[in-house]
Parts: sequence; structure tokens; C-alpha cells
Amino acid sequence: MPAIVIFYPDRCIPKMHETARLGFDQILLTAGTNKLSPEELQQLQIHPDYQRYSEVGALDIVGEQPATIDPLANTEIIDLLQYKDADAIKLVNNTADISTLESWLAVEQRTKIRTSLNTRITQLKTGEI
Repeated sequence: MPAIVIFYPDRCIPKMHETARLGFDQILLTAGTNKLSPEELQQLQIHPDYQRYSEVGALDIVGEQPATIDPLANTEIIDLLQYKDADAIKLVNNTADISTLESWLAVEQRTKIRTSLNTRITQLKTGEI
């Protein structure tokens, strides 16, 4: 099963553009959610630059992608205002319903969360993940 790695360009030092891509030799990460094979994940973790990006929170390994994705996951949540930034971002990355994401985007004011929402919506619309 593929592993999920989230790349947060705004947490890099210096900050990168919200649509940035980050390369680790043959592994290219896009802003937001990335699927990596177990071999790619291992290559990423032993790369000399991995530790630096991980320590500043720019890379987050959230585990394996489930075999099936519940399209209605998190749709009962009306807005993300009650969640801390990190929790809200995890909810965004675990939500596959575009209309739910767009409704959150309509009321969300925090820049980090809006960036995550826009990235996730783009990924779903383009079929990246």
C-alpha cells in the first residue's frame, strides 16, 4: 500500500510558494498530499535533506493510504473554525468531497488552512490523488 506524505511549502525555511515542488533525487513531492511506494518512502527517509525538512514540519508522513476512501468522510463537519491549524489541515487532507472542501473554504479565514483547502481541491479536481 502506498504511504501518504504531506509537503507543506509554507513551513520551509525560507518559505516556498504554495504550489512549489520539492525534489529528493528521483522523488518529486508536490505541495499537499503525495502517494509514495514503500521503496520511495524509504529512499526519502534516508535522503540527506529529509531530516532538515522534517524537523521544521515541512514534511509529514501520515501513514498508509487506506485501500478504500470514504467519499463522505468529514462531510458532517460544518466548518473548521473549532479546530487548531494542524488538526484542520489533517481533516482537509483526509476529505475527498469537493463540495465540503469548498464550503469550508468559503468561511475559512486562516491562510494556512485556505492554502491546504485550495491545494486539496485542486488535487481532487485534477485527479492527482
